Amino acid sequence: MDIVSSRKWSVLSELILRIHTAESEAELVRVVTEDLPGLMGGGTFVCWNEHKEEMNLARLFSTETHREELVVHTESLNATFASHPFTEKFDLMNGGEPGIGVFTYRNLAVATAWDETAIYQEVYKSLAMKDQLIASFFFDETHSCNITVNGSERFTESDEQLMADLLPHITLAHRKLVLPASLRKVIESLSSRQKQVAALLNQGRSRKEIAAFLNLSIHTVNDHCAMIYERFCIHSQPELIVLLKRWQPEHEM
Repeated sequence: MDIVSSRKWSVLSELILRIHTAESEAELVRVVTEDLPGLMGGGTFVCWNEHKEEMNLARLFSTETHREELVVHTESLNATFASHPFTEKFDLMNGGEPGIGVFTYRNLAVATAWDETAIYQEVYKSLAMKDQLIASFFFDETHSCNITVNGSERFTESDEQLMADLLPHITLAHRKLVLPASLRKVIESLSSRQKQVAALLNQGRSRKEIAAFLNLSIHTVNDHCAMIYERFCIHSQPELIVLLKRWQPEHEM
C-alpha cells in the first residue's frame, strides 16, 4: 500500500467511526456533508438530498461552502430534475424506483451527455462542477436519499470504490437513528390481525404455532408474514425480532 492510499484509508476509517458515533440524524448529515470532502479531495462539495414520492426535494443539506448558493438553486433543481441522468436511467418521473448503490455518469450510460442536460446548464455549470458521484438509498416508504459528491475534476474508480465502501455505513447509521419514528409508522399501518401475527413472530412462535393459536390456515399466516416483511423491508423472522427490540417496551402492537 503506498503512502497516498494509506493516508486515504486512515481518513476513511476515522470517517466511518464518526458516522457510527453520530448521536442524531442532524449530526450524521453534518459529518457526511462536512467531512466527506476531505476524503475526496479539493474542489469537492457534498449534498444530502431527500426526495418525496414526486421526486421534488423534501430537504437539502450541503457542505457549508456551497450552502447559500444551493438554496438559491433549489427551485431550479426541482424544475430541471427530470433532465438528470439518474432520473432518466431509472425513469423516476414516471414512477420508477431509484437504483440503490453508487453511480457515476459513466455507469449510468444514458443517451444525453451530462453537459447538455438542463440541470447542468441551469445549476451545476455555475458551480464549476464537472463530475458527480451519486450514493442512493431508501429510508422509508415515501422518501429516498441521494448523497451527491460533486467535483470540479473527474472522479476516479478509486473514489467510486471509497463511496461504495462508505454507503453501507451511512445507511446503517441513518436507519438506527431514524428507526423509532419510521418503525412506529410501519406498525401503525398494520391491520389488527397483522399486529397479532407480528407480535407472535416476535415471541419466536413458528408459523404453524401462530396458525393454531389464531385459528387461521397456514396459507393465511404465510400471507400475513409476507405483508409484514414487505412493510418492514426485511426478509425473515430473526430480522423482525431485531427490529422490534428497538420498539419501546411500553408500546403495544
